[in-house]
Order: sequence, then C-alpha cells, then structure tokens
Amino acid sequence: MSKSPRLVLGPVARQLIGSETKELPKVLDDAITTLMEERDQRPDATSPEGRLASLEAAVKAQSEALQQLSYVATLEMKMTRVLIASLMSKTDEDQQALITLANSAVQELHEKARVISDSDMEKLRENDASVQTAIQRDIERGALEQEQETEEELER
Repeated sequence: MSKSPRLVLGPVARQLIGSETKELPKVLDDAITTLMEERDQRPDATSPEGRLASLEAAVKAQSEALQQLSYVATLEMKMTRVLIASLMSKTDEDQQALITLANSAVQELHEKARVISDSDMEKLRENDASVQTAIQRDIERGALEQEQETEEELER
C-alpha cells in the first residue's frame, strides 16, 4: 500500500501554485523559495535600517500634512478676520471690498492646497449662487412685508 500522501492546500497556497496540478509539493516549494528570496532583497522591517527608513517616510508624510494644515489654518484665520471686518463695516462698498478679498483668499487656498476638487468647487459656486438668490428674495419679501405693514398702520 504505497500511496502518496494527499496534500490539501489552502487558498494562499493555491494562489502561489496557480493552475499547476502535477508535482504540487515541488511547485509549492519553488513558490515559497521565490517569496523568501524577494523578502531577503527588501530592507527588513525589523532591522534598524528598515525601521529608520519607515520612520523617515512617516515623518516626511506627517510634516507635509502639517504644512498643509498650517496653511489652511492661516487662511481660515484670515477669513475670520475678513468676516468680522465686514460685519463691523459701515458701508456696502466696504463690505463688497472685503467680500472680494475673502473670495480671493479662498481661490488662493483652492489653487495652492487643492483641498477641494474642481468639480466640488463648481458645485459650491452653484450653491453659493442659489443661496445669494434666496437671500435676495428674502430681502425683497421682507421689504414688501414692511411696506404692507406700514400701509396698514397708516390706514388705521
């Protein structure tokens, strides 16, 4: 009774050997040897050099992210100052100048940091136009209501 032992492979081993059906142990051994050779060619994550390289990459990525956040925070502070100044201004001309300044700061942020994609920026512009139209309608309605109230008071 010399039967060859039956070898049952898991999903990872099946991926390693592909569609081979003959000499499974040899094909599997070759695949494992290839993987080990590839591992030996890469810097070892447990070696000091490998850990240092991964730490350097992480620090670089984090510093770039911090720079972007710092830039965004600075522009947000500018926008807050512009908003406060526009609320404190006495004339509409000052408010328009401040709004123009704010829009240019937002555009600068968009161009430099690419925080928002172009399609999202276009949607925001469309939404802004819709909001401006709605505000204008509300102002007109308020003025009409005020006129009606004044007329009703005069009639009394």
